Amino acid sequence: MTAAIAGWENNGQQNLSRNLDTGEIIITCSHALKIGIGILVTVVCLGGALWGIDFEEVQAGFRRANYATLPVLLAFLYLYFWLKAIRWRLLLRPLRRFQTRELVGPMMIGFMGNNVLPLRLGELARVLVFGREFNISKTAVLSSVVLERVFDTATILVFFGGSLLLVELPASYAVTSLYLGGLTAIAFLFFAVYVFWTERFVAVVEWVLDRLRILPATFRASLTGMLESGAEGLASF
Repeated sequence: MTAAIAGWENNGQQNLSRNLDTGEIIITCSHALKIGIGILVTVVCLGGALWGIDFEEVQAGFRRANYATLPVLLAFLYLYFWLKAIRWRLLLRPLRRFQTRELVGPMMIGFMGNNVLPLRLGELARVLVFGREFNISKTAVLSSVVLERVFDTATILVFFGGSLLLVELPASYAVTSLYLGGLTAIAFLFFAVYVFWTERFVAVVEWVLDRLRILPATFRASLTGMLESGAEGLASF
């Protein structure tokens, strides 16, 4: 491909037509466009993340840091990410059996994306990278990531509920906590119905969508197909 591009640059319009017929120039331009967009998005997101940071204070913090604990921190951090990769491997078992090391790369790409992208969009990057690398339904992979977040949320709620028994909160905080707990319980109920009674859940969704005539038929079919594919990734629940 490099030789073809060089030949086009040297020989002018004639080689341009020939290379366009073979598709080489089009592919090269497409890759360059993707790289350019990726760099632009990265620069914009990094700029937003670094906006308003006092770098002198950051430098002072580095000077005050106790680097003797850094090896211990790195060891625990390595263990943390390795355990998360093992958990994801278990959640993906209904789709295919993977080695833990195969999941580390896409998972770390997702965590990197979460650090620079808003709304935890790094999780979508993880799904796209993993689905493309192993040729697996991205909807099913996304459902395993959603299941991870469900487990994380349940763990946080358990610790939060235990803390309410030990710490006396203002009345406004207690009421807000009850509302959030109720909404979370409703969400878990819908999630349980979707996982354990997938066919009935999808049938109800189809019945509702059929009565929403304003939605295109292709969109309704795609949505129900995504729900069925997502259930495959949740089969480990």
